[in-house]
Order: sequence, then C-alpha cells, then structure tokens
Amino acid sequence: MAEYLARALARDDEISFASAGTNTHSRIEPSDGTRQVMKEIGIDLGDHRSQPVWEVGADADVIYALSQEHLDAMASQWPDRADDIHLLRLDGASIADPYGLDLESYRKARDQIEVAINERAATGWDR
Repeated sequence: MAEYLARALARDDEISFASAGTNTHSRIEPSDGTRQVMKEIGIDLGDHRSQPVWEVGADADVIYALSQEHLDAMASQWPDRADDIHLLRLDGASIADPYGLDLESYRKARDQIEVAINERAATGWDR
C-alpha cells in the first residue's frame, strides 16, 4: 500500500518509491484485502508483487518502516545504515500490519499510511 500511496500522493518527481517487506518472499501477490481497500480509493495495484527488503533496501537513500519491529530488523541487519532508516509516521508510532485481518483493519492501515505520507511530503521528506 505504501508504495502506491506514495506514488499517488507525493508531489516531488525527483523521488522514487519501492515497497519491500522484512518478512516476505519474492513475487507474492497483494492480499485480497489490500487490493480491495486500494481499489476503494481508485488505486489499482496491477501486477504488483512483493520483494524482500534485503534484496533492494541496501541501495535506498532512505528507508521508511511502518513499524518499530521492521525498523529494528533492518537496523540490526544494516547497522551502518541505521541513520537512514526511520518510521514512516512522524510521531514515531507504528502502523499495524493488517495481513489476515478484516477489511476495516486494512482501511485503518491504508488511512494511517496516507496521513504519514502526506506529512512526510509536507516536510520535504525530512528524516
């Protein structure tokens, strides 16, 4: 959700976005819940597939994590990159992974991600 929301909401053409997970395998389709709540706001995930952050994150300039657990996992894997890894929410709160939960949980996560991206964009993606 975060990658597609960032692409739709970010006002800076100089920034590129990619999503990756700390606990996923390559090429897994988005869940039905993810597809449905994104479609509700007019975003089609197309042929998006998952990718592990360990395969793509090392080259990122900045990494935003949705939860403290994800941040901690990446910081322990890349201790020299710890200053480049931040929680997406400016207030430092985690966004719960809705995987396997009801649609309302997916909507809540989507909406929290949207607010966090808008806040980040408003600050110029400052860390």
